[in-house]
This record gives sequence, C-alpha cells and structure tokens, in this order.
Amino acid sequence: FREVREITAGPLTVDAPVLASAHWPSLLLMALAAVAAFRFRVGVIPLLAGCAAVGVGLYMAGWAI
Repeated sequence: FREVREITAGPLTVDAPVLASAHWPSLLLMALAAVAAFRFRVGVIPLLAGCAAVGVGLYMAGWAI
C-alpha cells in the first residue's frame, strides 16, 4: 500500500492501509506466492528466490514495488 492512515484508540496507535492505494502488481505477486506455497507446496527458499526474481524484474521494468 502506498498510503496508510493512522488510527488511534486510547494509548494505542495503528497504521491502517488505505485500500485505494494498493499496488496491484504486489498484490498479484502475493497471491501467486500463496498459491505456490499452499497448493503446489513450493519450499520457502525457492519461493523467496522466485518472488525476489520477479520483484527485481518488475523493478527493472519500471513497475517498482
């Protein structure tokens, strides 16, 4: 999320994301990683390596995450 809103309840303060500011490539990558982990049982190291590679590719393409 590119934007967060501060919510205060007594002594507690929480940063809540503004849903309209969601970065859709990041959400898509997260959904694909969840499917790979839970449906296809991809291990942690290959999953992290794959997500990092896709993140670098998106960054290089100008879709900065």
